[in-house]
Formats: sequence, C-alpha cells, structure tokens
Amino acid sequence: MAALAVARRRIVAVITFNTSGCAATVARALLLSLIAMLGIIAPHTVVAAQFTLAPTRVHLAPGQVAQTLVLGNEDEREVSFELSYQHWRMDDAGQWLLEASDDLILHPQIVTVPANGRAVIRVGTLRGAVAQEDAYRIQMQELPGETSSQGVAVTMLTRLSVPVFVQVKNPQLALQLADATLSAGALTLTLRNSGSRYLSPEDARLIVRDGKGAVLHEDTLGVPYLLVGAHLRLSRPLPAAACASAQQIELSFAEAKLDLSVPVVAANRQCGG
Repeated sequence: MAALAVARRRIVAVITFNTSGCAATVARALLLSLIAMLGIIAPHTVVAAQFTLAPTRVHLAPGQVAQTLVLGNEDEREVSFELSYQHWRMDDAGQWLLEASDDLILHPQIVTVPANGRAVIRVGTLRGAVAQEDAYRIQMQELPGETSSQGVAVTMLTRLSVPVFVQVKNPQLALQLADATLSAGALTLTLRNSGSRYLSPEDARLIVRDGKGAVLHEDTLGVPYLLVGAHLRLSRPLPAAACASAQQIELSFAEAKLDLSVPVVAANRQCGG
C-alpha cells in the first residue's frame, strides 16, 4: 500500500490593534470569516492564541519609577511576544509619528507566557520631572509557535500597541474648538488640546444649533487620541438644510466631562445655492 504524504503549510496573518477598548476576539473573528470566504482554510486548522492584558494603558506619574503589566494566556499552549517601544507624537495633520527613543526601560523584551499562565512586564523611566506630558507606544508582537496540525495551518498573530504616558503633576485636560467650516454636505472643525493631559478616544455628541438655540442636527463624532499640544481636524456629514441656519457647533464628551462650543463665522459658511 502506497503511503499518503500530506504537505504541511503555514499561513501567518498578523492582526494589529490598539488597547484602547478594541476587542481582539472581534478582530480575530472578522479575519477568520474573511479567510474562510476566500476558501483558504476550510476544512483545515486555525491557530490563534487567547490572552489578556491589564492595564491597557501605562501612566508614569512624577516620582513613579515603573508600572507593571500582567499578560495572561488563556490558551493550552505557551505564547511568546517580542517587545519594543517608540516615542509617540502627532504632526500638524493629526497623524501619528513613532520615533526611536531610549527614554524607557522595558523588561523583558521577549516574554513567554506559559499555557493558562501569566507573565509580568515592567515599564519604567529614568527621566526626572517632565515639563510636558510625553507619550510612547509599546509594540507587542506575538511570535509564531509550533503547530502540530496537518495540511494547511493558519496562524493568526497579534500585534498590540500599548500607550505609555509620562505625566506631569496633577495633569488637567483642556480642549478648544475652532475653525468651524460648513458646506452643503459636511461640517469640519478643529479640536485642540492645550492642557497637560491627553484625551482618550471617545464618541462625542455633536450638536448644530441655529441662532435661537434650536437643534438643527445631532450626530456622534468619533474622536481618537489627542496628545498634549496637538490638534485634529475633524469632519462629519451635514444635511444641506442645516447649513444655512447653523450658528453654533457644540461637542460634548461624556467620559472627559467637557462641553465645548464654537460659533459659525460667515466667512466659513459655504452652503452653495
């Protein structure tokens, strides 16, 4: 009887997500569905680690040398990650810039978490007091492990991006709205952070009012991280009927507990005919 040889191949898919409330299980499910639709894996094997991380942000207050992260592995096999970090700032267009830095201490740089176990990661800084809050991002890249599956094995590897904030004493959030521009199809405005603390991602409540305070339009505006000293240009669709009568734009942050407003200047209104 001739022996049947089964070729074994591995397809590696990397999922990158930030730790500001993003669900790894949802991301994995979406990728798995896509791969299945493409006919890549069925009826073969998918290998994806299940893990937890706490906390999901690092805050280093003045005088605080380090903070501990706990990485938990809920899988039946060990999982390893390679760790690195970069300095994080935002340019004038609100885009993230990640730059090489040696400001932090990150230990270990390769961490292996045993099956159904935990591992400790320490994040610290040797910097003294800072004049302005500084930000970094730790990149945690899952490393491929061994798989005993026959046929095609799809390995989904996760890359975590964890924010680190080296803070000033008693940091305060201060935001301003400016430069509201209206057209027949869109509302655009600038959000600035002039405080001493970052803004966390949040879905803010957007309200457009006329000169008498009546509500012309309501919407939800997703606002990402806004670092100290940075600004974002934000935009949402605006019904044409609300453009001509709009006099004030309001933005409310429930989690940050801030209510902002900006008047509509005639020169910035372009409602068309």
